[in-house]
Amino acid sequence: MNSVWRNCSDVRPARNRHRYNSPWWDEGVLADPAYNLGSHGFLGSTVLSPVGHPRVRQFVGYDTYWTMPLYLVTLAGWIKLVGFSVLSVRFLSVLCGAGLIGAGYIIVRKLTGSIFASLIATDTVLLSAATARMDTMTAVFGYASLAAYLSFRERSLNKAVLFGTICAAGSLFAHPVGIIYSGGMLLAALYLDYPSRPRRTDDRRSVLQWHHLALAAIPYVAATAIWGLYYTLHRLRKCFSIK
Repeated sequence: MNSVWRNCSDVRPARNRHRYNSPWWDEGVLADPAYNLGSHGFLGSTVLSPVGHPRVRQFVGYDTYWTMPLYLVTLAGWIKLVGFSVLSVRFLSVLCGAGLIGAGYIIVRKLTGSIFASLIATDTVLLSAATARMDTMTAVFGYASLAAYLSFRERSLNKAVLFGTICAAGSLFAHPVGIIYSGGMLLAALYLDYPSRPRRTDDRRSVLQWHHLALAAIPYVAATAIWGLYYTLHRLRKCFSIK
């Protein structure tokens, strides 16, 4: 771990890092708590100094609160499965990049009905898919939320809302910027399926109703509850000095 961290913490000039794609410090800082969870059973940021402002000391050490948990927990399981190295932790992002291309294809295909346009849309440069960060995971969950909604809305609006918001919540709990994808899915759902005028009695098309709002809240509430339980157990362990 120390040798890998020294490589990842080697701060290179930005132009050289992008040219040679060498490891950089952010990859090491993010891989550290995931490595600790997968190898030693605790989600701690041991490469960050606990000395300093009291607030800083609460976010490092035995537990990690300075970033959202989904990427770290997923990466810990990945490390447990394939081992720890610069290549292995980066490959998880590569897999997410492949999923991002697939989700982009589904979105464009559903919106345009054109296979050609879908293939053109997937011809993108995924710069973050080669780094051990949560950016690609955040994006793939975000794109998947819209892809799921578009795929299920004509068959079952309940499934479209539920599966779409599960993916949107995954994006948010990978990185706070995932809130953008939640907003994007909301706007798409309102544009496509919100009744803009009174419905006729013989109109049996599915439209958004109030119960869909409750359905959409379930993934966010469940994820928040799990993260809150982890925080509560951490505080109890601190209070009672449970090792």
